[in-house]
Amino acid sequence: MWQLSILAALLVAPSNGGGGSGGRQYPDPALKDSFVQVVDGEFVLGCNKFPISGFNQWEVMEAAAGAPRLAGSHLPPGLTGPELIRQLLDSAVEDGMTVVRAWAHGVSNDYPSLLKPRELNEGMLRGLDYFLAEAGKRGIKVILSFTSNWTPAGGVDTFANLTGGTHNDFFTSPATKVLFRDYVAAIVGRVNTITGRPNRDDPAIMAWDLINEPVCRDCKPGTIVAWVKEMAASIPSNPGHPDSDWATQWNQDFIADHSSAGIDFAAIHIWPDLWKCQTCSSALPVDFFRRYIQQHIKDSAALGKPLIIEEFGAEQNRDAYFKAAFDEVETSLKSGGPLKGALFWQYYAPGQTASKGEGGGAGRFGIYSTDSTFGLIKSNAAALQQLYSGPAVGCSEKGPAAAGSCADKGYEGPDCSIDINECVRGTANCATSAICINSQGGFTCECPVGATGTGSTGCSNDTTAINAALSSFHNEPQGQACDKGQDVPYPQNAVGWAEDPTGGFDRNPAFAAAEGCVSFTFNDVQQGCFLKAGQNPLNNDCQPPELTCSSVTDMGKNISLPCGTWSTWYRKDVWDSAVGGGGTARVESFESSKP
Repeated sequence: MWQLSILAALLVAPSNGGGGSGGRQYPDPALKDSFVQVVDGEFVLGCNKFPISGFNQWEVMEAAAGAPRLAGSHLPPGLTGPELIRQLLDSAVEDGMTVVRAWAHGVSNDYPSLLKPRELNEGMLRGLDYFLAEAGKRGIKVILSFTSNWTPAGGVDTFANLTGGTHNDFFTSPATKVLFRDYVAAIVGRVNTITGRPNRDDPAIMAWDLINEPVCRDCKPGTIVAWVKEMAASIPSNPGHPDSDWATQWNQDFIADHSSAGIDFAAIHIWPDLWKCQTCSSALPVDFFRRYIQQHIKDSAALGKPLIIEEFGAEQNRDAYFKAAFDEVETSLKSGGPLKGALFWQYYAPGQTASKGEGGGAGRFGIYSTDSTFGLIKSNAAALQQLYSGPAVGCSEKGPAAAGSCADKGYEGPDCSIDINECVRGTANCATSAICINSQGGFTCECPVGATGTGSTGCSNDTTAINAALSSFHNEPQGQACDKGQDVPYPQNAVGWAEDPTGGFDRNPAFAAAEGCVSFTFNDVQQGCFLKAGQNPLNNDCQPPELTCSSVTDMGKNISLPCGTWSTWYRKDVWDSAVGGGGTARVESFESSKP
């Protein structure tokens, strides 16, 4: 597999600085304000060669934004999305990894970053801000992809459909290309709300991927090459570099796609389990895997450009494939060849699990730090620190410094005016069983309904309080209101309120004292809750069979999953008033109780 990339450094030519000393260890926070650039065929950071080791991470934007749940994998128990991001980045630093590749768009329909033409989701974009800020302060460099061939949201089909076209029109339709360029311009030109740096000037960004794994079936030869040249030229102040092909019948050509003078490095993706023939039961042989890499090393040498294995993974015989990839990288570095590094798919934090569609656990391609494969990953990162960190022939440019921290720790941003939601960030340190409630510039920790204690030290279940809360509502397990009623606003920041900064998901308190609420409909699988008025208890037999929801795996594959049923709970006095009489009288009694 492959995609197209654009180096984020402002200048490709080296500055006039002198060479550095060898032996530097990466990632290096001291170089957090320096760009990674290609200088004389080498990746350079500061005045030294920059070793490239790391991983791809799915749903980074969503997790960093604070989405309460993810589509391709589950958040580890007790962790918020921003906590997961910090944990992954800290682990990368500890293990000597230097690069994370992610997506600059939402990947599922739950959390789109592009809501409609030229209307972006600010909550999602702030997630990208946070990820870049956290990566930058650690010296981790980031590769971001603007779009993908595969994802339900933010992908090729999203742009094509929004302009009245279909998949292949993405590469040829003037209207679709304008919409895509507008999205790229919005992302590249965005000023990070935390660091104050425009993304085009952010040295945390090592490179932009124009598109992840473009496919244009039955298109005219050269369609993707032409699209790449046009789109790369539209990125302001950033020289471009597209990637390689993995199926020439899909209108891809490694040499042609990388031949532009504006292309600084090449990249390939390799998926032995996914590239096998449709009737084959086993993955492609390891020998083919090696030969595929070696051929692209030769092609990159002919192009005179460095090469990255930007994305690779394996399900069967994983250690053998990873060893083969890392062997090829290390052999190339020892001989001065063009292959400079490899990024695996993907890193799973402790407790993080794949969706049911991938069987839970680490799914097909996720890797835990306790897996045997991770030992190979750490060894490769350590080897690259020795093989590829000495003085370079030139030095890379520096970008603007990030905004400093605010005196009032409840705020952030260049002018310290943006409230930090400590509850979403996972920095409040409330007791495990307590509920965090955000406030402007701060937060409080409270015990949930049915518990006693202090939110800062701990909460204990109170059976009497739990029973009192439950008895204040009536529920029939097979009952769901047939009429929609009227929505009642959620009491934001009440105990039990779970905020979703992306705006994509409601998970809120069933027993909150919402003014005018006489019933609520709840799904314990989806953890969704709708507060209502005007629903009739006498019309409460419309519960369908268990629902099926669509989701997307970390490979961009659509899957269907059971997602529970909705059941309606009525305030006890409303239920008793309606059901306690008979026939019309019950309806009249219910109607009289409506707000």
